[in-house]
Amino acid sequence: MVAVSLTSIPSRYPYLERMVESLSRLDPGPSTIYVVLPLSNLKGQARAPLDPQFRQSLERFATILEPEVDHGPVCRYTDPKVSGWLLGCDDDEIYTQTWFNAFCEVAQHAFADGDSLVFTGRTNRLQSLQRKTVLGYSGVMIHTRARDMLRASLPWKRYAQLVDDNMISDLLNKHNYQIVSLDLPRTEIFAARASRSGTLDGEGLVNGRTKSLIRFYGRRRWHSFVVALVAVCLVIITVTWSARNR
Repeated sequence: MVAVSLTSIPSRYPYLERMVESLSRLDPGPSTIYVVLPLSNLKGQARAPLDPQFRQSLERFATILEPEVDHGPVCRYTDPKVSGWLLGCDDDEIYTQTWFNAFCEVAQHAFADGDSLVFTGRTNRLQSLQRKTVLGYSGVMIHTRARDMLRASLPWKRYAQLVDDNMISDLLNKHNYQIVSLDLPRTEIFAARASRSGTLDGEGLVNGRTKSLIRFYGRRRWHSFVVALVAVCLVIITVTWSARNR
């Protein structure tokens, strides 16, 4: 069985219940859902106590963990003290049944080698470093020993607060873990963003939101390309102008 874990921050609490409920509706679904809600933020500032009604709503679907220190999204892997496979995901996405089934299938077939393998829904390959980088939003499934290793690295986490995926990937590569990408298309990972309105159907998806999500990611990719192209043109113009005025 595969457990699912995620972290969240107060600004995302309004739609956290919706996201966790969608996970609970997966069938087959997670053996346990862990929601990590640190008692302080990355700056060390204490958060307000959870509203009793909000806590009760979450506990219908999940086990709430409240560590003293917030180490960032890596807490989704290090705080649940469970054995076996643990699948980490984001708190602002609605995930599909296909996504969860893909991780369950590899967990069944790779159990014997679980201590040396880490699975991610998608990956970035950094050609200059010749290594793979996990993408936390796509799901990252880690076995017990690898999570113990990440837990031991937490004292150094304060130097890498905003680069969890890179830090985790560096540690996994350093300790000879093999990062295996399932290469899932985005449409097989996400059904919608949890912050958007909509009605949950029987499979934990949000009706009518998949196409809008595809358009969102497509626009973001083109926006990045245009920004990079403009930046290159500005550099060329600047260098040319400087050379002519020497």
